[in-house]
Amino acid sequence: MSALVRLGEKVKQLRQDQGFTLAALADRTGLSVGSLSQLERGQANPSFTTIADIAEGLGVGLGFFFDLADNPEEMIVRRQRRKLITNPYGETVSLLTPDTRHSYVVLYSEMEPGAQDKGPHSHAGEEFYLVLRGAYRLHLEDQVYDLFEGDSIIYRSNLSHWAENPSDEVGQYVTVISPPSY
Repeated sequence: MSALVRLGEKVKQLRQDQGFTLAALADRTGLSVGSLSQLERGQANPSFTTIADIAEGLGVGLGFFFDLADNPEEMIVRRQRRKLITNPYGETVSLLTPDTRHSYVVLYSEMEPGAQDKGPHSHAGEEFYLVLRGAYRLHLEDQVYDLFEGDSIIYRSNLSHWAENPSDEVGQYVTVISPPSY
């Protein structure tokens, strides 16, 4: 199977998994329905920009569409080599998966007492949180969920959501996001 056919199949499968029609994805990307259809059938040779537009439209990292390495050393993430993602919200996030090319990403995060993330947001997919230490308050649409050590939650991330650490200690969490939006 050619690389273009594999790329087309990945785009089509993800589009369908997210419930988008070709027309809806065309609206989200600015590409034509015909171009997307040809790409999904492996009959087009898309530019890097086109692939980037599709990745953004489907809410995944660009690497999602490319084959993963077969080298086991590239699949292992050593503690001291985790990729750090910084943000200004009082949260330190590190990538537990090697990269964002998979259908999901796993994160370890620490949130300072009283800190909150970027505020209400949404994106395609699902999120799972496990509280390792401290507390986690999730605002999901008009509901508030308080989670404590050992608690977990899963939800559709297309719902408006944001989180905060309501406790007086650093919160530690493991998060799974599918598809990757980091």
